[in-house]
Amino acid sequence: EIVKKLKTKFTNGIVISREKLHDYIAEADSVLIGPGLPRPDGQELGDDDTKILTEKLFSLFPSKKWVVDGGSLQVIKPEELPKSSIATPNKKEFKTLFGIEPNAANVLEMAKKFGIVILLKGEKDYVSDGTRLIEIDGTPDKSKLGENTLLSVSIAVAKAVAHSRKIQLFQYLSELFQTKEIGI
Repeated sequence: EIVKKLKTKFTNGIVISREKLHDYIAEADSVLIGPGLPRPDGQELGDDDTKILTEKLFSLFPSKKWVVDGGSLQVIKPEELPKSSIATPNKKEFKTLFGIEPNAANVLEMAKKFGIVILLKGEKDYVSDGTRLIEIDGTPDKSKLGENTLLSVSIAVAKAVAHSRKIQLFQYLSELFQTKEIGI
């Protein structure tokens, strides 16, 4: 019933029932998890526990290329992020997840420490794989489109493109945005 109701309002994406979730993930190359999942302060009666769902999917599908955003980032610990996953926190989520200030140096440090790619969303977006860091200037248009979801979906698509070209995500992003590494 809930899925049918959502499908009438949601026109750009896939809405599936929880019963079919495992089948979809098994077939996918990359998986975006988190946007729209209930946060602890917004859970309602009958909602799934986002932490339990996120941890379960990570353990069932450890080799998937995960892009982790929103509700999932707010309920897990950084060591639970699968290696080589992509975390896309905003500044508040970064501070909650890692317990430190969201800045370029800390993005680089946390990406290296946990073996992940981090895309910190804000006025200026920072992307790091732990060895390199690039800065992407924010634009007013991005906020109108919904920066959190826009960037998360974009990074998931970028990961899929990089994978199909058999290059690293970081290399693809550098080419796409025509940027250079920045030093700290």
